[in-house]
Amino acid sequence: MDKKIPADILERLQFRKPNNQNPGEDQAVEFIKFDEFPCADCKKMISQSKHSIRRYAVPQPHYRTRCENCFMVQDPETKQYDVHVSSANRRFLDYFNTKK
Repeated sequence: MDKKIPADILERLQFRKPNNQNPGEDQAVEFIKFDEFPCADCKKMISQSKHSIRRYAVPQPHYRTRCENCFMVQDPETKQYDVHVSSANRRFLDYFNTKK
């Protein structure tokens, strides 16, 4: 490859250590470092934002959004990520029972 890697990308690359058995081998990229930023929902410092949306059937059909960084579930009333995964079933059951 004749093209040079731009400097801003090159400084984020982490290369594997050279292999003593094969010294002429090209360097391989082990991983890429990402800049950290605060999550818009949970306010933790993260490098990649990821949310999962899942459909549930009980107590009635609904969707839940979960932050994969902090494992907090979006509250159905406030739309904030302040319900822990372990207590989400109880929170959604209470929400749908009081909504009737």
